[in-house]
Amino acid sequence: MKKKHAAISIALCIVILCSSLTASADDNRQVVLTLEDAQKRALEVSLEYNWQNDNINDAIDEYNDTEESADEQRSEISKGFYDYFMKPINIDDSVQSATDNVKTEKFKKEDMKRKSDYNVLEAFINIKKAQYALEDAKLQSGIKSKEHEAAKLKYNLELIKKDELRQAETAYDSAVDAAESAHRSLQEEFQTLNRYIGRELTDYNLQIVLDLENIDITIIDLDKLREDYIANREDLFSLELKADKARKKYDATKERYDEFAVRLKVENSREQMEEAFDDATREYDTAREAFEDATIELDMSLNTSYENLKTASDSIAKLQEEIQLAESDAKLAGIRYDMEQISRIEMEKALMEVETLKNKLKSEIADLNLKYEGLMMYSEELEE
Repeated sequence: MKKKHAAISIALCIVILCSSLTASADDNRQVVLTLEDAQKRALEVSLEYNWQNDNINDAIDEYNDTEESADEQRSEISKGFYDYFMKPINIDDSVQSATDNVKTEKFKKEDMKRKSDYNVLEAFINIKKAQYALEDAKLQSGIKSKEHEAAKLKYNLELIKKDELRQAETAYDSAVDAAESAHRSLQEEFQTLNRYIGRELTDYNLQIVLDLENIDITIIDLDKLREDYIANREDLFSLELKADKARKKYDATKERYDEFAVRLKVENSREQMEEAFDDATREYDTAREAFEDATIELDMSLNTSYENLKTASDSIAKLQEEIQLAESDAKLAGIRYDMEQISRIEMEKALMEVETLKNKLKSEIADLNLKYEGLMMYSEELEE
């Protein structure tokens, strides 16, 4: 019954939130949305995230039941020596499983938030990149429109042939198509964000607030990041739990085996004791090796990701140099236009090249931010 009431409460909250967002969108005014607010809303409308509390509570109930059952089993008389040998091992292993299950369910909720926050950030960045692409497409179509008009004038004055006019028309039409495609791409990115935060998919009247700055990647501490990944990434967290649980079972089994089979030389159930010890050893070795293999893959992945960040950072530095050269060329083009050495369109092309490169720079900085946040997703420094 508690779960039913909780589900109803969550559903009502989501309905209220979605209604308020839709109401804000229906009046056609721009809705200002910060990244932090969007990430918060995404969690509020996520049924999976909110229902995870039920899974945590179930795991806690299961742990309490396991502890109660363990207390009863400890007081029970053993059914033979092997049962006496294995009883404390199995009881402790069962309690450890229940303990780890609670940790896992709590971890899953934290991981859901981490991934949800990243998805919303990615949606914000993709919107920004789509906006830059649309700006470029509009600039290009504007230039092609002027070139087309100039070509028509020249054709009417019989200064160019029909084929040249058609080439100008085709270039203009292609530029218009590219601008329309860029606009559709921007709408698709908004739809992705709307889906995350519970808005109508086709409500495009959002003004997102996102400051993107160039990142100094030299501050990244890969050794510390490796520790954070092991502690916070779900697959590594799970493998480490399994390895730790297997180690505890191995230690307990070895302690009992050394006591009864080695020191006291008990012959009753010796083969079973040896088999139990061998099984615990194998289980621990397998779990430990799986965890170690995963950490080796992690090291390779972190190094590759860091190298990709360095490449992106170097590309940004080169692009900044290109912009400086383009600005010099544009300034020179302005002087030449004033001296009537080049046409207005040629001068505007030089100016457009500067704006195109600046949009490319902003887009690459956005990509660098996304790569950085992806790499640092499990960093405890960002959580602080």
